[in-house]
Amino acid sequence: MTKGSVYFHFESKEALAVAVLTEKHAQWLDRVETRLVTTPPGLRRLEALLPAMLDLDRDDPDAWVISRLAQNLAEVPATRALATELTRRWIDRVADLIRDAQRIGEVSGGVDPELLATVLVGAFDGLETTVETVSEDNRTADQRLAAGGALLLAMMQSAVLSR
Repeated sequence: MTKGSVYFHFESKEALAVAVLTEKHAQWLDRVETRLVTTPPGLRRLEALLPAMLDLDRDDPDAWVISRLAQNLAEVPATRALATELTRRWIDRVADLIRDAQRIGEVSGGVDPELLATVLVGAFDGLETTVETVSEDNRTADQRLAAGGALLLAMMQSAVLSR
């Protein structure tokens, strides 16, 4: 396709970016949901979230670019609401997993699901960005992301079990 034929369908570069971002987020949520549905509910499902996200990042070369795009669109007043909504979907999904684990008694009721979900989503996004910045190549990035993900999982387990 030529640039002209792509732009025929979108009013601007921002509109194209919004369409790509919206579609990618929907695909990612669906892929993660599909993977989590095979894991028993509760703490095990919450623990399965991080490996599912790591696999998503590893399997989709656009993941890092789209993550940065979402951050950039959040800084533009015209697209901030959409970037916020898409990030909110991830936070809400993680908070739902925490609430499910609380309902069956595997996670302390003293844990604020919304706050923990916000921290986890932010930590994962920050980990991605930092690893990408400091890694020399994709293999090193994958290794650092996996190691950082394991540490993040251990920190999450400590937070949900110790309260």
